[in-house]
Amino acid sequence: MPVEMRKILDKFFLPCFYGLCILGVVVAAFLFMNVKKQQKEALLAYEKNLNFQGTDEVLQLESSENFSNEQLLYSSSDESIIKVDEAGNLISVGEGSAVLTITTKDKKQTQALVVNVGPEAISEYLKKNPKDNKDTVKSKPVDKSLPEVNDIEENKVLPTSITLNKNNVALNLNDKTKTVALKATIEPSNTTDKTIIWTSSNNDVATVVNGAVTAKKPGTTIITATTKDNTIAATATITVTKKVVMVVGASQVTRMADYIQSYSSKTNNYKVGDKTLVYINKSGSGIDYQTTEGFNLVKQNISEYENAKNETTFEIFFPLSGNTIKGFSCDEISITNEKIKNYVLNYNNAILELKNMGYQVNGYVVSMHPVKVSQSTNNKVVTNENKNACAKEYRSNYKYYQFNNAIKSLIESNYKDNLIYEPLFNKIMDTKNNRKNYTYKIIYNTTDGIHWDKDTTSKYVDMMLDYSKNL
Repeated sequence: MPVEMRKILDKFFLPCFYGLCILGVVVAAFLFMNVKKQQKEALLAYEKNLNFQGTDEVLQLESSENFSNEQLLYSSSDESIIKVDEAGNLISVGEGSAVLTITTKDKKQTQALVVNVGPEAISEYLKKNPKDNKDTVKSKPVDKSLPEVNDIEENKVLPTSITLNKNNVALNLNDKTKTVALKATIEPSNTTDKTIIWTSSNNDVATVVNGAVTAKKPGTTIITATTKDNTIAATATITVTKKVVMVVGASQVTRMADYIQSYSSKTNNYKVGDKTLVYINKSGSGIDYQTTEGFNLVKQNISEYENAKNETTFEIFFPLSGNTIKGFSCDEISITNEKIKNYVLNYNNAILELKNMGYQVNGYVVSMHPVKVSQSTNNKVVTNENKNACAKEYRSNYKYYQFNNAIKSLIESNYKDNLIYEPLFNKIMDTKNNRKNYTYKIIYNTTDGIHWDKDTTSKYVDMMLDYSKNL
């Protein structure tokens, strides 16, 4: 007796037992029609499951009368147990149970079929599905005229070459976009398995996921795309570069802890968080700190790039703070003053030492305002109001202007290979007035009466970076 009818009669006689024969007949008729409808809509001519007694058996899948194999797509939950080849043959690969999913190409209909391979898998299936006894299991004999599994394997189309859309890529950690997409093309186009395995020779420099390369730190790495059978490979060289800005020992810029932690340049892509902007901090230390302790800290920070010397560029700023001119009177400031000459020589030697160590370095000496501003002058133009402006220990606008001109002359005449002078202070001053009334073109605010507040510091660093020609 057909399994469909037997199941329907089971459902028919049970209601009759309780005196509901008429209702049972109606239910049976409905279920019979529903089964016929399901059979009509089935994609394959199999109801629930298929059994293979062993591995290496091939079954030509039989589609329902409504569909041809060309209209169906097949996928296996475990291809180590069952798989379907391009001709629509179901192949038992290993013992166990797996689900074969059949879908129409328009994705509107789907059927799932359990395939059991081997006696143990069949037995386990029947334990969990006792109603599907041996009579209901639909197995099909293997057509011996079909090719054996080994023959099918031999008919695979193997890859002969693989190429990448890019072979040399430069990524800059200062850019907003630090990724590149690599695409692999395998020939011939009908290669059976086009799976690509992506690897990076140095994941610290750059990682790769499905061809998407992400820069991590400066250096060079090789991205390799390999076919699944590990016989064909193609490579791309990824060079990751970085530019690091260091500001050494100016208390107005490096003192405020909250600023150091959060600063991101508004006009330049430099940030404290990713170490593209580094402050060598020492409050109120002035020129001596820049060329002794400060420079040692510079070398300490740079040493972590020892293995990426060719991929990293350092822009080192030595801001001339107010402490630089202490101890000078106006008539002592000149290019012949031995102490001033020594300042510039020390800056030059610091940059030269780093270059001799193999680092790519540019040195800048930049000017900053020297005036000690009280809170009462907030939101006012800063002027040189003190009549003793040229006396020693006094940090006046005019004296500082003179000092910057001397530094500029020494750098440009003797040390231009290693240093660039950025006359920031001179550029923001109004020098048309007499020497006792040098004023700023920009109004600054202060929070502690001595040092700049956060907004002022941000403005200054942005100007400092903007005026740097190589940035």
